[in-house]
Amino acid sequence: MPDTILGQLGFGIAAASFAAFAALALTRRADRLAARLFIGVLAAQALWALALAIAAGTGDRPLATLAAPLLESLRVLAWIVFLLALGRRDARSPWHGGLLLAIAIGLPALPIVADWNGWPLWTVHASRIASVALALLVLEHLYRSAEPAQRWAFKYLAIAVTCVLGFDLLMYADALLGEQGIDPVWRASQGFANALAVPLIAVAASRNPAWQLDIAISRRMVFHSATLLVSATCTLVVAIGAYYLRSLGHDWSAVAQTVLLFATALLLPVAVMSESVRASIRVFVSKHFFDYRYDYREEWLRLTRLLSEAGHASSRSLAERGIEGIGSLVESRGGALWIRDGKRYELAGQVGRAGMEPGSLPAGMPLLDWLVTRRWIVDLNEWRAAPGRYPGLSIEAPLDDSRGWLIVPMIIHDELAGLVVLDRPRARIELDWEVRDVLKVAAAQVASFLGVQRATERLAQSEQFASFNRMSTFIVHDLKNLVAQLSLMSANAQRHRHDPAFVDDMLGTVDTVAGRMQAILAGLRTPLREASSPEIISIGELLRASVRERSAYRPAPELATDPGTGPALVHADRARLERVIGHLVQNAIEASTGVDGARVTVSWRHEDASVRITVIDTGRGMSAEFIRERLFRPFVSTKSQGMGIGLFECREYVRELGGSLAVESSPNRGTRFTVVLPLVEAPSPGVING
Repeated sequence: MPDTILGQLGFGIAAASFAAFAALALTRRADRLAARLFIGVLAAQALWALALAIAAGTGDRPLATLAAPLLESLRVLAWIVFLLALGRRDARSPWHGGLLLAIAIGLPALPIVADWNGWPLWTVHASRIASVALALLVLEHLYRSAEPAQRWAFKYLAIAVTCVLGFDLLMYADALLGEQGIDPVWRASQGFANALAVPLIAVAASRNPAWQLDIAISRRMVFHSATLLVSATCTLVVAIGAYYLRSLGHDWSAVAQTVLLFATALLLPVAVMSESVRASIRVFVSKHFFDYRYDYREEWLRLTRLLSEAGHASSRSLAERGIEGIGSLVESRGGALWIRDGKRYELAGQVGRAGMEPGSLPAGMPLLDWLVTRRWIVDLNEWRAAPGRYPGLSIEAPLDDSRGWLIVPMIIHDELAGLVVLDRPRARIELDWEVRDVLKVAAAQVASFLGVQRATERLAQSEQFASFNRMSTFIVHDLKNLVAQLSLMSANAQRHRHDPAFVDDMLGTVDTVAGRMQAILAGLRTPLREASSPEIISIGELLRASVRERSAYRPAPELATDPGTGPALVHADRARLERVIGHLVQNAIEASTGVDGARVTVSWRHEDASVRITVIDTGRGMSAEFIRERLFRPFVSTKSQGMGIGLFECREYVRELGGSLAVESSPNRGTRFTVVLPLVEAPSPGVING
């Protein structure tokens, strides 16, 4: 029963693998005979494995049982014909001609004839051995007569076919020598043996453009297949050892077998999960299975994704991710990265170097000038063993340490933007031209990301300073207005000091000025966004306070209230909205000063879901050109002591509230400023009145 289940599983995996490979091959162009025959081989392998998987099950399956021998002969015939097609390009080869083709067809068909005619079982086994031996002889001749360059592309096919057909040869030889049927253990293992050969056949297909299949084999797939193959080989060796221990028949044999299997189950996962073992397998696969060591598309995307991780997605700094990205190309365990900052090179990050603080590199280090001139990657082990290979190079601490392996310069626009020191690798890496080039490109990519990050940080700092300078300008503007109020009050105090009403207004103005100055000081201590505290404000109350504060000015502003206008409530920061209204009223007063009969009128009224605030004066007015080109431009003012930011700030804050600020004016006729703000509902009716 176990052999039956394993047989079904093994042949099922083989059938699925070859069928998937054949389906992939069918999607590619197959114009040449060799490509078509190769697809035929894959299809024959898949059908044969499927028939044996069905026949290995329990129950009566006469169709599968009858088809399996036929498909096995067809499978061997397909391999022979395909190999002959590959060798027909060599005119000196004896493996061509009608006689050989007849032999190739006759030998695989002989087991079917012997089985149908009831010949002795040994004749069936002998004929199958002969057909498999013919295929292996053709394969041996092809490999031996191939040029060295052709062997590189052909060797993995030779290994795969040798394993597949060699397994058949051993299986039938065992049956022939024992004068019996096929051993169930051999048959159950046959499917697994064929499935393990699929990755090698795929690599061979990718290396042979003459087959015109245009198949690209993923390095990741080959790596996992190689890891699986190594694990399977180790498991097979352990199984043979366990079988040998049990066959000894001693009392301790069963115990030793159990301990061996448990130790294997414990150590094999440890080995497979070991980074050093995996690194060695990756290096072996890249070196022996592919033209180039790296899959550049995959490596570039991996490095870009690693460097582009958002701050919340990774606790590592960009420099640490850069070290990891460069180090992974050569299986390095860690390292340190220095980035240029002025005339020094500051340590930006390090990986796998806990407790080490190498510090910054002074600009006068000879190594830095040498790297700019040569642009070489320095192998520290090679430099220590043969300094003459790096003429004129001297390396000082902290770069010359026992853990360092490679010094990789980060060159951008002919300048040394930084450098990376990589620690020793997990597996031995041969530093050829390809490794050095990819390290240089990756280092330049990391340097570009670090440069962008630094530029972004500096831009953010510049924006913070600009925001602070802008806030300072607004504060100076507010202080100027407060000083103007105090100056006016001081000038009028000489004439009206004995007027009780004037004294009351003066005290009220002083309180208002003191309150605003306290608010300015609070804003300096607290960032603007934190200091801003929007609340529900009554427009009527706000306008009355603004008019009352400026009642001592001439002309004094007047508040015109529509009797039918109800409460008008808006959601805004009180101090900032007071500055907007106060600035508009103050500008109207200043524009009307010295004009006979001039008036300043402030009013508001409802308009659907908004409130319209109007400040009208009959003063000097402005031209349309001035309004269009200069009125709202910051730092442009017609006043000798003006800052030119008041109206700009008014318009920006009104827009921030979702409203609008419009102006209408004519020279010598006056000006109308109109502010439209969205209304909000009162928290509770009757609490706030307009």
